[in-house]
Amino acid sequence: DNGVTHFTHWFLPLTNRSASKHDSFLKRSGEQVISAFSGKTLARGEPDASSFPSGGLRATHQARGYTVWDPTSPPFIIGHETGATLYIPACFFSWKGGHALDEKTPLLRSQQALNR
Repeated sequence: DNGVTHFTHWFLPLTNRSASKHDSFLKRSGEQVISAFSGKTLARGEPDASSFPSGGLRATHQARGYTVWDPTSPPFIIGHETGATLYIPACFFSWKGGHALDEKTPLLRSQQALNR
């Protein structure tokens, strides 16, 4: 639907710029291209966090970070020449300790604490 062939976890790392990890709904099977869809892949991703600042939270060799779909922000589609990409607003945090590596996670955690 809507010509979407790719999706991306779109997040705001501590760089004052947006970042994203792009993936495809399509996979090659020999000479054919088939549609491949996994809800788990849409909900969570694992970008390489080594290029994002961490405030000294981890060494480069421990730079794995996770993106998780933020259900408080609606996804959106941006079209391009060869199709369209589904943008999934996400939170970005470290794999060890769950430290926030983005601008959004601390705000959502604060909001959650206030709602208790």
